[in-house]
Parts: sequence; structure tokens; C-alpha cells
Amino acid sequence: FDTGRQIKLITVRKEVYKPINRDEDVDRVTTLDTKMKGYIVLYEPRAKAYDVIEANQAASHKARVRKTSRAFKDVLKRLKQVNILRHPVLFGSIFFHKTSRHITAFYMINIFILNLILINNGIMYSILFMGQVIFYFLAVLGWMLEKRKIKVVFFYVPYSFVLLNVGRFIGVLKSLRGHKVAVYR
Repeated sequence: FDTGRQIKLITVRKEVYKPINRDEDVDRVTTLDTKMKGYIVLYEPRAKAYDVIEANQAASHKARVRKTSRAFKDVLKRLKQVNILRHPVLFGSIFFHKTSRHITAFYMINIFILNLILINNGIMYSILFMGQVIFYFLAVLGWMLEKRKIKVVFFYVPYSFVLLNVGRFIGVLKSLRGHKVAVYR
């Protein structure tokens, strides 16, 4: 499969393979569809895979939004098809491994708001809230340094983590609004 920037190879039994839509990702969809049919999916550790890393954070952010929008739609569609009572392990695997990472930003926002509400209910909430404020402050400093083309790990790591989750947040919202990505530009 040629996605424009990379070539993806995957081996699937002929009787298991189901054509996918242009706006679906072969790695994610074919793997989940195969597993949902009851087949085993094997990982080949000797296989070589290469991906293009974006040159800067702006391009990386744009790619994260695009990839999340696609991924969340694909995974949510399959998650709805799994009977949790008949296949609890598969459902849990799809939810926790494939879905939950994309909604981390929603968890982060909720935890921040909850800590703000609970700040006067004990020293632990005050400490947790201050930790979050410091972390986000470090992320803002990392963003400011990035704009000046300066990378200091102490600031860059929080900035990258926050930017990754902002990209996922936007990607999830786009996915929920029905946004489709069939071709990368």
C-alpha cells in the first residue's frame, strides 16, 4: 500500500483479507478486522519498518492531528462491533491499547479541573495542582524556546508531551465530527 510518503507491507491470508476504504489505515484496520474474525495476529520482530520523522514541531503536530483523526475513527468503528460479553479481552485490548491513548488530553483536562475544584480539600490536592501548573509552565517555556530554535530537554519534553496531546485532542474532535483523510498532502 502506497500512502504517498511510505510503503506499507502486511501479509494476510487471502480468505481473511477484506478491502479497506481509502480513508482507513491498513496497519490498524486489517489487524483489527483479522483479530475480530478470530484469527491470530503475529508480530515478526525481524521485519524492518521505516517512517519519516517530521523536521519540526509544527509539521509533527499537523501529522499527529491527521493520524489521530484517522486512527480514532477506525478504532472506534471496530470497538462498537466487538461484543464485550463474548470477547472481553479483545474489547479491553482495543479500548486500552488503541483508544485510550487518543483521549489522554481529555483525561488531562478533567484532572486539572478536578484538582482545581478540590484544591481546598487537603494538601495532596494542592501539591498535585501545583505540580500540574509547574508542568504546564515548563511546557510553555519549551514552546517559547522552540520558537527560538533552542532545545533544552528539561523544557522540551513537557512541551512535546503537551503538543502531542493537543494534536490528539484536535484529531479526536475532527474524527467525531466526521472528518475524513483519504490522501496525505
